[in-house]
Amino acid sequence: MLKESSPQRLPLISASLDPPGPSRALLRPPERWLAPLAVGWFALVATALWLRPLWPVDETRYLSVAWEMWLRGDFLVPYLNGTPYSHKPPLLFWLMQAGWALFGVNEWWPRAVAPLFALASLFLTALLGRRIWRQHAERGVTAAWILFGSLLFAAFATLTMFDVLLASFVLLGVHGVVRASQGQVVRGFAQLGAAVGLGALTKGPVILLHLLPVALLAPWWMAHPRPALARWYAGVVVAALLGAGIVLTWALPAGTAGGSAYRDAILWGQTAGRMADSFAHRHVWWWYLPMLPAILFPWLLWPALWRALNRLRMAPSDPGVRLLLAWTVPAFIGFSLISGKQPHYLLPLVPGFALLAAHALHASGRVDLLNRVRMLAAVSPALVFAINAGIVRYVGADHDLHPIGDHLRALQRSGVPIAHIGRYLGQFHFVGRLTQPIEVVELDQVQRWVESHPCGRVIGYSDVAPAHAAQGSAADSPSMRRHALGEPEFSQGYRRRRVFVWGPGPVCAVDAAR
Repeated sequence: MLKESSPQRLPLISASLDPPGPSRALLRPPERWLAPLAVGWFALVATALWLRPLWPVDETRYLSVAWEMWLRGDFLVPYLNGTPYSHKPPLLFWLMQAGWALFGVNEWWPRAVAPLFALASLFLTALLGRRIWRQHAERGVTAAWILFGSLLFAAFATLTMFDVLLASFVLLGVHGVVRASQGQVVRGFAQLGAAVGLGALTKGPVILLHLLPVALLAPWWMAHPRPALARWYAGVVVAALLGAGIVLTWALPAGTAGGSAYRDAILWGQTAGRMADSFAHRHVWWWYLPMLPAILFPWLLWPALWRALNRLRMAPSDPGVRLLLAWTVPAFIGFSLISGKQPHYLLPLVPGFALLAAHALHASGRVDLLNRVRMLAAVSPALVFAINAGIVRYVGADHDLHPIGDHLRALQRSGVPIAHIGRYLGQFHFVGRLTQPIEVVELDQVQRWVESHPCGRVIGYSDVAPAHAAQGSAADSPSMRRHALGEPEFSQGYRRRRVFVWGPGPVCAVDAAR
């Protein structure tokens, strides 16, 4: 059982200079938490990847982008369906292709990238707690368990998304800021600059919203004696320039290779558009507030944590607490003001909450703390497992796109042209290993396309319930009612609808008979 000293005597962030290199004690997480966390992480990831398929449309799209880059041998410009893809930077796609270079093209490696970064985030959180509270390393251990047991983290740790990678680089950057504040100025700011660059290559300039406030507010949270402000802010500027240099090493040649539209999109359009007037996921400023209990489940429902945080409120001069507030509060306000909002945008802030919660709980002096935290930490992974084994398993057939991908691959290998009615999100390219773009046509253009490609195939969707569509005919589809394409040659459930592939038209049948 862990025993704590009273809150008044807790050591704060050390102001003394560190030795030239990081201590071995700081780099070695204690074995008592390493093995259980690794086992828990593996169980969560293995069961999730076993129970659910690649999830359309995000996961299937990102793997399709990496697949097209791989086919082209183009590692500068991401492509989706033959067009430059400007919505995300390339680091995740590079990591997928690095695994393919080692293991061959497969599905398991791309799906393992984000979970591996989730594991890294657990380690970095524990190490950051050890760096902040040097004499109380168990706070970092507790914080890692709180992070692992947070519902948002448990849910997205197994998804092929960018936010888990971003969380790791945010943690790396905060490590650098704290290291610089403890005297390792060159190493600390170099680490911060590397984190800014890698984070920007993961998800764009949003990394600055996470890291700049904690660096700029350092005079408020640092313990005495503080470094000269001019020297400190010069280091922050140098780190930002280093990060910008890392990004521009890719962005400038990629902008030239991708054309003016792609260059404008990656350098300005995506960032400004999402911040000022989001073209996707637009919500009101207070949208995140009612979601916090679910995002931080089960911790915000634990009365002991609220009592501990209330006691912590009485120590506003604690540099460790101020550091975590400087990290999480400005970023949360910033994300609330930005028009585009999604729950996983807050994922890089969850480690900061975990560290604050761990510090508050240990300061409360509970002797059974770590065991209680471990028990509660199992709730969210168990809930994710139950969802995957129950709901996702039940609807999984409507989200597994491998059958239609196989069908489209056979068509492409036979030289058959394929069109898609309406916007195509790349959901079939990787699962079908397609090597040619799919032509996108609008509903009023279908008849003309069929007349021009009598032996082609058309992909479309129905809005009827899957059970209905399975029993009815393809004429239930709006495009079928408007265009006499005949019966489909393939159909399957697709996200509570059905997707159809209509066969060749009558002209092609006459030509084949001749």
